[in-house]
Amino acid sequence: MTDENADEDLLRIRYFDWCSAKVAERFLSLSDEEVWELAQRASGPGTALPTGSASYWEVVRQVAQTLAVEMGIPTFEEWVSAYRTDPARYDRDILGFPALSGSTGDE
Repeated sequence: MTDENADEDLLRIRYFDWCSAKVAERFLSLSDEEVWELAQRASGPGTALPTGSASYWEVVRQVAQTLAVEMGIPTFEEWVSAYRTDPARYDRDILGFPALSGSTGDE
């Protein structure tokens, strides 16, 4: 694996971490009623929420997807461009993955 591929892989991991942190933060701020309202809205008008053993995960997926869209989570390419301009803006929200070499002054 080349250094360029390794950097891209690490950027992708950091992007997923950042997205997850932002969506989780918003998700956890919702009341139970707001979660169900978002899930119902994501299901579409007149569509019942999923039932059965996978229903919990489907509701979580639907709500997370709806939140990501509403929050304007950027595409990977948009995020990388912004991250390279100002990594510190994003690093504070990245939960557990190491920074890229030289991305912050903390190394």
